Amino acid sequence: MSLLYPNHTILRTKPKVKEQVTNMARTKSFVLIHGNKLADTGKAIRFQVLRIRELVLDKPITEWFPISQIDKMFTSPERNKGEDYIIATSWIVGEKGLDKLPGKIGGAVEEFEGDEE
Repeated sequence: MSLLYPNHTILRTKPKVKEQVTNMARTKSFVLIHGNKLADTGKAIRFQVLRIRELVLDKPITEWFPISQIDKMFTSPERNKGEDYIIATSWIVGEKGLDKLPGKIGGAVEEFEGDEE
């Protein structure tokens, strides 16, 4: 019986048990990429890749990287010296096939001229 409504019966139910939700957030892993920043737009960066982690590529490759997949970026004041770098997600590196390119471990990065486009 309710005090506000004397003719009504209050039904009491068991409190609902909250389901335990497990946090399924994935941790991102990142890859250090050295090279030359060639261009950028509001959404992507065009980057000439010279080295991935410790792997110096046999031949430089140019790729666009979405800004959403870049954690950090450093641009050297001197152009085309191979001193720029980005820290990109390992997912985008795998999607572009950069983790399977031929090269040699260690060694200095040779100077490459930028694309003439």
